[in-house]
Amino acid sequence: NLLRAMLAHKGIEAHLVLLDTRGMGRIERSSPAWLQFNHVILAVGSGAEGYLFCDPTVERLPAGSVGMHDLARDVLIVKQGRAEWVHTPDTLDSSIRIRADLALAPDGGLSGWLTFGGTGSDAAYYATYFHGLDRDERLRRMQEYAGEFFPGAAVMDIDYSPPSNAVREMSIRAYLVRPPRAADEQIITFPFPAAWLPAANTSGERRFPYTTSRREETATVTITLPENWTARTIPAPFSATSEIAHFTARWSVQP
Repeated sequence: NLLRAMLAHKGIEAHLVLLDTRGMGRIERSSPAWLQFNHVILAVGSGAEGYLFCDPTVERLPAGSVGMHDLARDVLIVKQGRAEWVHTPDTLDSSIRIRADLALAPDGGLSGWLTFGGTGSDAAYYATYFHGLDRDERLRRMQEYAGEFFPGAAVMDIDYSPPSNAVREMSIRAYLVRPPRAADEQIITFPFPAAWLPAANTSGERRFPYTTSRREETATVTITLPENWTARTIPAPFSATSEIAHFTARWSVQP
C-alpha cells in the first residue's frame, strides 16, 4: 500500500492485488473471502492495456517483477468500488545453475571451482540470503553445497561480490578439493543429489496432488582428465517426464 501511494504521488495508478501463494487449489470466485488469500502485490496499468504486476516484498527483485510464488495465479484486483479477476503471467523466470570446472589428478583427486548461481526470483532470494552472511558463514554454506554434489570435497576458498541493488542474476563460487579415493571407488557419478530434486509435497485437497515452484535447475560439470587419460565408459543419455517435471542428463567426451 505504501508503494501504491508513492506511485500515485507520481501520477501512476496502481491497484492492490489479492492472491494465494500456497498453491492450495482454485479460488472460489463467487465468494472471494479473505481466507482464500495470503498475500498482496500491485497491478500497474489498466485492464484494457494489460497489467504490470509488481511485488515489492521480494528484496532485490527489479521493479515490475514478481516472485515465483506469484505466477500463474487467479488474483483479485481491488479497484475503486469494484474488483476484477485476472490471471498473473504463467512464465518460467527463475533458475538455479550449478557449474563446476574441475581437474582430475592421476591419483584420483578432484580440484577446481564450483559455482552456484541463480536468475530471476532465485537470484533475488539468494542474493539477499548470501548478503546477510559473513565470509565464514558463506564458506560453510558453500561447503555444504560442495559436499552434496561431490561427497568428500572440502572448500578451500570462496569468491563472492555482494550486489548493491536489484539483481536479475547472481553467483558465488568456491574452490574445492576432493582427496584421492580408494581404487574400487574411482567412479564419478552425475553430480546432482536427490536433495535438489523438486519437492512435490502434498497438503490436503487441491486441483493437483502436489505443490512446487516453477523453476529450471541445471548442473554443468567439466572435468579435465590427466594427460593420455580417457573415460572408459560413459552412461547413456537419460530423459524422463512426469506431470510436474522434466529431467535430462548426459555425459560427453571431448578432446
